[in-house]
Amino acid sequence: MGCSMSKRPALALAMAPRPSLLGEVDRDWKRMAIYYAQNTGGVGTVRPLPGFRDPLVRARQTPQDLAELAEGLKRLCQCLLSAGAEVVYPSLPGYAPVRSLADVARMPDVLPVGRASVTALHLFSSCPMGEERWRSATDSFGRVWDADGLHIADCSLLPTPTVVNPQGSVMAIAHRNACHFLERAGRVRAATRADAVAAATAA
Repeated sequence: MGCSMSKRPALALAMAPRPSLLGEVDRDWKRMAIYYAQNTGGVGTVRPLPGFRDPLVRARQTPQDLAELAEGLKRLCQCLLSAGAEVVYPSLPGYAPVRSLADVARMPDVLPVGRASVTALHLFSSCPMGEERWRSATDSFGRVWDADGLHIADCSLLPTPTVVNPQGSVMAIAHRNACHFLERAGRVRAATRADAVAAATAA
């Protein structure tokens, strides 16, 4: 469970399943916040589409995943109410606003298929790194296979989700890969200078 950015546009997007309440976002957004429950299940795909700038992102959840998310949502609502929240609006069509623990007890044990509003703020693994070409887009330092000079340095390198916010992991891997690139470039320059000296000496 965690808290996400809670600016007015993000709050309006989270309230999209409840268009009649968008006026409340405009009026009260400074006293509202987005909280979420997450799990490590599901299988996602990221596919480029011809003629579109943004890719098509899909996430498929199993019944077990949907049960885990439902349990996480209930516990999240309990925490928020205990912390003083006046009302919790689950971002799920058909779910009533939650104002009490009795409301939490009436929530379903499994999120409804097709109405789960599953989202992904951090997309991983569209270009995973590794040392086996058949299962990775780059080597373990982000160098794209068969594309000299092309490196990747964002979260698409991560082979699997980190569960927690990926910022620290991405920065650490980018730093490691940049240092490796500079070290390798220095060795190449030194080797080139040595070859030039050897060639001049031979001449």
